[in-house]
Amino acid sequence: MGSSLSQCDACCSANDAAAELVENLDQELFVEAYPQVLSPKIDDNIIDITDVWAEHWGLTLDQFRSLIEECRKDEQWGEETTMRELVSDWVVPQTEGKGVGYALMVNARKPLEVNVVVSNCWLESAEGLLEALESAVHRTDVLYICGLALYQCEDSAGPSIRQQLGTSPDKSPFVRILEFMQKKGSKSCGSLGKRSRYASEGLGDSVTSRGKCAVGTFNVAPTWY
Repeated sequence: MGSSLSQCDACCSANDAAAELVENLDQELFVEAYPQVLSPKIDDNIIDITDVWAEHWGLTLDQFRSLIEECRKDEQWGEETTMRELVSDWVVPQTEGKGVGYALMVNARKPLEVNVVVSNCWLESAEGLLEALESAVHRTDVLYICGLALYQCEDSAGPSIRQQLGTSPDKSPFVRILEFMQKKGSKSCGSLGKRSRYASEGLGDSVTSRGKCAVGTFNVAPTWY
C-alpha cells in the first residue's frame, strides 16, 4: 500500500512539474510588446518618465524627407542606399543611448498619432521609399515606418527589438496600431477612418499601388492567420 502511495505521489509531482514547465514556456513564448520610454535624457524639457506605445511611434513625410536630405550631405550616401543602411549607418548613431526610435526622438515633446502604416523592404532604396510615399500619402499623415519607429540600437538604454515586437502576434505594434486606427475612426463617425490608411500589401479596401507601396482605406477589420 505504501509503495502504491509513493508511486502515486511521484506521479502527481511529475505532473505538477510538467504543468509548471508548460506554463513557464507559455509565458516565455507569448510576451507582450514593450513600450518605449520618454525621459529627460532625450529632451531637457521632458520632466516625467512616460511610457509611449507604438501608436505614437510615428513621423510625418516632411520629417522623413528631412532625414533623407541630411543623409545626402554625407559622401557615403547614394541613390541606392538601402533602408537597412539608413538605419544602421545614420539612424542608430543618432538614437544610440536615448532608448527611443528615431520617430519618437524627433517628436519627443509631442508624440504623434499614427494613421498610416508603411510596409517596406529592408533592401529597398531609402530614396525610392521616399519617392513612393510622396505620391501616396498626405503631408499631414503620420507614418509608422518600422526602421524609424523601433529603437534599433540593441543596448541597455532601451527595449530590444524583440521586446518591442513582443512574441504574441495579437499584441504586436502593427496590430496595436491598426486597432488604434480603427477605434479612432469609429469614434469620429468614420471621418478619421477614411483618412486612416496604410502603405502595405493585402489589407483593407481600394488599394492603389505606387512604386513598392500600396495605399488603401482602412474600412474593415483585418483577418490574421
